Amino acid sequence: MKIKNLLLPLVAITLSQATLADSGIINFQGQVVEDSCTTAVDGGTSPTVVTLPTVLTTALAAAGQTAGESAPFNFSVSGCDASVAARGVHFSLTSTSFDTTNNDLLANTAATGAATNVGIEILEGGAAIPFAGAANRSKDITIASGTGVSDDFTAQYKATGVATAGAVTASMNWDLVYN
Repeated sequence: MKIKNLLLPLVAITLSQATLADSGIINFQGQVVEDSCTTAVDGGTSPTVVTLPTVLTTALAAAGQTAGESAPFNFSVSGCDASVAARGVHFSLTSTSFDTTNNDLLANTAATGAATNVGIEILEGGAAIPFAGAANRSKDITIASGTGVSDDFTAQYKATGVATAGAVTASMNWDLVYN
């Protein structure tokens, strides 16, 4: 009986050490900001796809011709605190690839079967955004009651020469900027 009484604590110590044999680290990350808003493009999350209509090459037969304007899309902000609402916000718009012939256009980055001599022009409130190969900003968004919506944006094809048939894809990056 004495041996049994001595073995039980020894077994308990061995088992408790076995349960401590594995360990790890938990990292925590966060951020405290002065300004905060929630963003959406056409009410959805990023990435968003804007579909341009199919157009004939004859509509893009010379440099400068445009065709196939997309349905409007807009940026919206919500959940803004009072300090942001007082100042407003805007969006910084850019691309990782501008057209080499006309750097106001987003480049056609279709991987295979790409149309040539055509880029994507972005318009805000009906006016073309002059990127000049760099970021440009949207108009200021007025925020009332913690929410606001940008002017309508659209996209359209724009010829940089005689366009050939093929796929057209492009990307535009955006960032919310507090005024």
